[in-house]
Amino acid sequence: MQPLEASTMFKATNDLLLDVDELSVGVNVAGREIGVLSNVSFNVGKGEIVGVVGESGCGKSLTALAIIGLLGDNVRITGGTITLDGERISSLSSTQMRKIRGSRIGMIFQEPMVALNPLMRVGRQVKEVLVIHAIGNRKSRKARVLELFRQVGLPDPKLRYRQFPHQLSGGMRQRVMIAMALAAEPKLLIADEPTTALDVTVQAQILDLLEDIRTRLGTSVVLVTHDMGVVSEVADRVVVMYAGQVVESAPVAELFENARHPYSVGLLGSVFGSNFEESSDELPTISGRVPSIGEVPSGCPFEPRCENAIDVCRSDRPPAASVGTNHIVACWSPVELPRMRLFGKGVESS
Repeated sequence: MQPLEASTMFKATNDLLLDVDELSVGVNVAGREIGVLSNVSFNVGKGEIVGVVGESGCGKSLTALAIIGLLGDNVRITGGTITLDGERISSLSSTQMRKIRGSRIGMIFQEPMVALNPLMRVGRQVKEVLVIHAIGNRKSRKARVLELFRQVGLPDPKLRYRQFPHQLSGGMRQRVMIAMALAAEPKLLIADEPTTALDVTVQAQILDLLEDIRTRLGTSVVLVTHDMGVVSEVADRVVVMYAGQVVESAPVAELFENARHPYSVGLLGSVFGSNFEESSDELPTISGRVPSIGEVPSGCPFEPRCENAIDVCRSDRPPAASVGTNHIVACWSPVELPRMRLFGKGVESS
């Protein structure tokens, strides 16, 4: 494997909309800045769904917040660039980013009950997006919100328009969040764990809705999730993150058939099992935990949990290298996964 230059890492095959290049983020803890994202590189093509996966604490949501410009006061971008449709947005001011949020980038937050104002009717909350971005007039804005509610599958839009968040089910609240994110017709939609805490039926409906939005509107989607099963449903490509770094990136079918990083293999095994454990009644697990802030090893961050670790893993951070067509892995000791294949909307061993 040959290390890749940063400019060639994780490139989409079609026209680029979003390009995250060598992004690093630091957090100030007791007067000391600690790195929480390190040289994160990936991109999203126009009309493409890219899944960003990993356990809690791997930096997925922080990456999403960096893209949309919503980092906390003690968190800042320390290196790299974020480019949206040819414009570098990582260096824009807060005022400039407010104009981009909602209009060019929509965000579906993880907890709609927290993200929605409990004291404001949901119709008005969606309408506020149109007011902020000076879209339409009073009459046309209400009509636009009702149409958005129809598009996202909310039953009886006129009734929902007048209701408060607590009067809606979890699935309905998530649909309101999606309507809000789509109100100004952004080119990029960031969905942060959009199916968390929803039952299986509603989860499938939300994923179908995201796929429909991409097909019907041409919207690109960054789907942040910890669930490989969700990725297999709708994503075109997948970016695997661990301890604030990208460890593997590939088209979804390629990753599911030939994952090379031990962490990716572990994530797949924990959801779908593996050929070599067919007789086991339990799914494989990954031992240990994601390192906390300030505890990331100097070598490979996954080394303390990795059964394939060799000496160099403890001392040197692995560079990103190509292991196939559009398939990148950062690992000194990549492994082979027993062949798996996408089958319909799931995965089964071959």
